[in-house]
Amino acid sequence: MAQLPGRTQQLAFSPDAERLATGHSDTTILIWNLDQFRRGGRRRWAR
Repeated sequence: MAQLPGRTQQLAFSPDAERLATGHSDTTILIWNLDQFRRGGRRRWAR
């Protein structure tokens, strides 16, 4: 699993449930492509 920055404080799913946004205590926001997790692919995240 990727090392997450700071403590996760918020999360929200996109309306189509394809992405997850997480907000962290160090002001970082990550957008997760959940389709990659469902298909067992490489985990990807972007700032």
